[in-house]
Amino acid sequence: MMKKFITILFPVVVLLDSFFLIYLKYKLNGLPLSEMQLTNLGNLYLVIISLALVFGGIISFTKFEQFSTYRFSAYLVGIIAALVPLLIIYFIHYQNINFPGTYIFNYPLQKLIIAGLFTTNLLIKFYLMFLIWGMLINNERYFYIKAVYLTIVTFFLLMIFAFIIVSGFNSKKEAISVKSNYKIAVVLGAAVWSGNKPSPIFKARIDKASQLYFDGMISNIQLTGGNAPGELSEAETAFNYLRSLNVDSTALIIEKNTATTMEQIKFIRKKLIDEKGIPGILIISDEFHLKRVLEMCNFFNVDAQGISSTYSLNWKKLLFYRLRESVALLLFWFFAI
Repeated sequence: MMKKFITILFPVVVLLDSFFLIYLKYKLNGLPLSEMQLTNLGNLYLVIISLALVFGGIISFTKFEQFSTYRFSAYLVGIIAALVPLLIIYFIHYQNINFPGTYIFNYPLQKLIIAGLFTTNLLIKFYLMFLIWGMLINNERYFYIKAVYLTIVTFFLLMIFAFIIVSGFNSKKEAISVKSNYKIAVVLGAAVWSGNKPSPIFKARIDKASQLYFDGMISNIQLTGGNAPGELSEAETAFNYLRSLNVDSTALIIEKNTATTMEQIKFIRKKLIDEKGIPGILIISDEFHLKRVLEMCNFFNVDAQGISSTYSLNWKKLLFYRLRESVALLLFWFFAI
């Protein structure tokens, strides 16, 4: 009787977990579930993992009479444990709990905590998936140890895949297709140095916007980015620099409340697409950054094209930025954070 109960409950909890994760993924970004795209790579991964757990669990429960109820119960406890981090995220979001504004590796502490909770959920599901299917294929007594190894290897392989995607993105191909005039180009904010001067990376983005403006490819430039205490905002810094290049001030638009790339893409969706009805957006950033930017645009149904600045990095810095973007891209694919 207990085994039948677990056989029914396990797939139900797996599907509940998957729905809840996708619900949070869209709800936390202010999007209705009706905008969910199954072809989105992260959503596709989640569906595959869920189906592997559901069918693996059902086959295990029906095939192996000799398996103890204890082992089946352990599977159920595992998937329920995966739900706990999602419930904590739900509680944090709906109770408007704010963590200290500490930054670690340039990421806000609150974002890192949410990312850690989402990742815990995914790790548990990967482990269960490998454990269940490992037992089905090999029926080894100690496969629960191998499942840990397989989970680590899978995340390593996903990192390699994301790194290849980030490294293989070629904005020059994107630039070739920029033929018609754009009403507006968005310069994503970056660091401001002492003296309210744009950092070299930021300056290169602004220079690219200036070039496109004087070449007649864009008619307006949207500047984004807030500020740290005691600093001029990123958008205002870019405005001052563009004025020094003789760009007409009437062509410049300032937004100084966003602090992250995600917030800037949300701003584009809300203010430029939904409110102003601008049909196509040109986004200017760095080549190593643009792949994730365009994935975000796809998630938020923003019709955008990316074009990179001409700023070049030495191989050590480029490797660092690509590795960081690879981690960020994986987190975005799976959890939209």
